[in-house]
Amino acid sequence: MCGIFGLVNKNNAPVSPETTAGASRLLAHRGPDGQGTLHDGPLALAHRRLAIFDLSDKGRQPMDYRHYAVVFNGAIYNFPELREELRRHGYEFHTNTDTEVIPAAYDCWGPGCLHRFNGMWAFALYDRRQRRLFCARDRFGIRPFYYLDDGQCFAFASEVKAFGAIPGYRFRLNAIRAYEFLAQGWQAHTEECMAEGIRQLPAGCWADYRLDGHRLEIRRYYHLEEHVRQPEEQTFEDRKRRFRELLADSVRLRLRADAPLALSLSGGLDSSSVLAVQAALQPGAPLDCFSVVFPGTTADESPYVDAVARQCRPTLRKLTPAFESILDGLEQACWFQDEPIASAAVIAHFRMVQAIRGQGFKVMLNGQGADEILAGYDKFYWPFFRELARTRPWRLPGEVAGLLRRSPPSLPDAWRRFRASRARPAAPGWLQPDFVPPPEQLFRRSSDADVAACSRHLLRGVGLPVLLQYEDRSAMANGVESRLPFMDHRLVEYSLSLPAEDKIRQGARKYILRQAMAGRLPAAVLERYGKLGFPTPQTEWMEQHPEVFLTRLEAAVRQYPGIFAAGLLPRARAALERRERAFYPVIWRGMAFGVWAGGF
Repeated sequence: MCGIFGLVNKNNAPVSPETTAGASRLLAHRGPDGQGTLHDGPLALAHRRLAIFDLSDKGRQPMDYRHYAVVFNGAIYNFPELREELRRHGYEFHTNTDTEVIPAAYDCWGPGCLHRFNGMWAFALYDRRQRRLFCARDRFGIRPFYYLDDGQCFAFASEVKAFGAIPGYRFRLNAIRAYEFLAQGWQAHTEECMAEGIRQLPAGCWADYRLDGHRLEIRRYYHLEEHVRQPEEQTFEDRKRRFRELLADSVRLRLRADAPLALSLSGGLDSSSVLAVQAALQPGAPLDCFSVVFPGTTADESPYVDAVARQCRPTLRKLTPAFESILDGLEQACWFQDEPIASAAVIAHFRMVQAIRGQGFKVMLNGQGADEILAGYDKFYWPFFRELARTRPWRLPGEVAGLLRRSPPSLPDAWRRFRASRARPAAPGWLQPDFVPPPEQLFRRSSDADVAACSRHLLRGVGLPVLLQYEDRSAMANGVESRLPFMDHRLVEYSLSLPAEDKIRQGARKYILRQAMAGRLPAAVLERYGKLGFPTPQTEWMEQHPEVFLTRLEAAVRQYPGIFAAGLLPRARAALERRERAFYPVIWRGMAFGVWAGGF
């Protein structure tokens, strides 16, 4: 994990060293272990290094290989196997880094090399002979790649703030994306971000920039649908065995590192499963886990964390960030995220990663992605029932009855969320009418025809992308590489190919994962069906300290009268007095937007 930056002046003037130095400083938190730059006429590259493989100075970037230079952010977990294959093709290597494999693989296989990588990546490869930049982002967008292509320059960076080092560039608010955050809480759901003119290279795409002629071409190299096929395994037991094998191999690859490694343990099924697999792969080896818990609140996961710890026996460190620590971290979190944050969970996660690095760990595993690929949310129930009604109607009554027995409130909640996702949201009255964009300019969620479609939409739209963004920024702000075993492309593809009943059965979501972990995790976790995510007692805090939130919200309303309507503050006060908890996220988003925009 690192920070990358590149700039090409379209007037062919040399890039000044001050520009690359400025961008490098803005990305310094992403790479505390080294830095480097390359200048070649109108092109410049900058890199900040977080050393994970080959901790020696040989891993310094930009890295030269033959007539290529590369800047890379991410990890190619299968690089030892690729290196041996490339050696048989006549390529030589002088480091033990995954970075060096990238230019060799590109030289050997061209853009097709991306299909051979197992990992997460955002890189730019400069071909000196052909005067071109080949840039690529991993299949699911785990690693960020922002770019700017205007009349003056082509530039790219790991974080939006780095563009501020480009002479003459000024940040402007993307009002449509800002509106969607304030009104709906949506972020990272399109290629655009809240900075006008800056876009993300879509997940699973590469970009080719020709310096001669200054032409940019973007192509998709990965189509998830093409890799989702009916599994060869005929019985559920066979599919469960194959799923367990893929998860184990994914964890095995992600344990590769030349730096200390820990795990984020939430007490939920997903991160607990990663820990159980790690314990099975490394019997007797030390296991280090970090958990955020809030004893005495509705957000406390201590009983589940403790149950997993008793069975897997890791060295467990619990953290309980205080309300003051969370509130004081809001401005810092917004700066690192480059956008306002939608909940206190982002700051709690930031504090946990801060503690992980403080204990000397540079790599962190977690369970991100399992809910999206294994039907872990309530919103999967209605697509599941629709799919059964259309294809296997005889199963529908039993499945509905099973859900009602297991968790009665889930069905109406799922129905309300399903209806809300299909409706075009009405413009909220607490935003100025002139700030509300025309409906045709707004993002429209896709319809979830079945369980697999729901997974695809979460992977690519409103869902996982913002969680990946939060994960990346919080980890990299503290110089930690975050790894996600459930996002191994083999596991994602296999999971989406499974029958819906393998993911939801008798109301139990992530059914195949529960069955695969039977005997490896305590019953308290395996039979836990409530979904908390990464919880904090945000609701309790807002009710205990209403004036703190109202004061910050008032500052936002006063500072941005062209965005917030005057009625927002009395509406927020009434919501807190009446405990109208459905309005609490609006209060938080308005407050967070004001904090973020003040530093924008």
